Amino acid sequence: MSQQDAVPHEPTPYERILETASTLFYEEGIHATGIDRIVKESRVAKMSLYKYFPSKDHLVLTYLRQRDMRWRAWLEEAVNRLAATPPARILALFGALDEWFHSSDFHGCGFINAAAEYNGEEHAVHAIVNEHKRLVHDYVKRLVQAADIIEVERFTTQICLLMDGAIVTALTQKDVDAASAARQIAGMLLMQAR
Repeated sequence: MSQQDAVPHEPTPYERILETASTLFYEEGIHATGIDRIVKESRVAKMSLYKYFPSKDHLVLTYLRQRDMRWRAWLEEAVNRLAATPPARILALFGALDEWFHSSDFHGCGFINAAAEYNGEEHAVHAIVNEHKRLVHDYVKRLVQAADIIEVERFTTQICLLMDGAIVTALTQKDVDAASAARQIAGMLLMQAR
């Protein structure tokens, strides 16, 4: 049997639960999405959900970890696809965001959204959000270092602030061109930093 003849992978109950929860948490909010709805839409028994995820918090944390890996992989792929040189890759960050903002599945930053839903800084959600933001910062920093920017840390922080600002603006003001505006500012900063 060749790979072309292979039967498509049927999602496991675990995968169905996680995909359903991920979609609902991101599109409608974590607190607004109840376990009963996840069970119904993923077509599993409630006992199956609790077998894999002992509590809603476990499911939320798994969703955020998975979203982190997928989002960062998407960002890196998009940047590499959009630009070939180190300085252009910095600006391509905003090209990637622009594509995302114009897509039908943009509902803001899942991590900013999650942090806003959990008030207590001691909640594990905040640790994952902070780790995600650190990993994105580290990726941007690598791009900045490759572009021979003089003040690496300062410039990296500025680019990350522009990215987060564009995401929040695109969501709250429904401004799908927010990434283009942020890219213009990044371009001016880039000219000054080299």
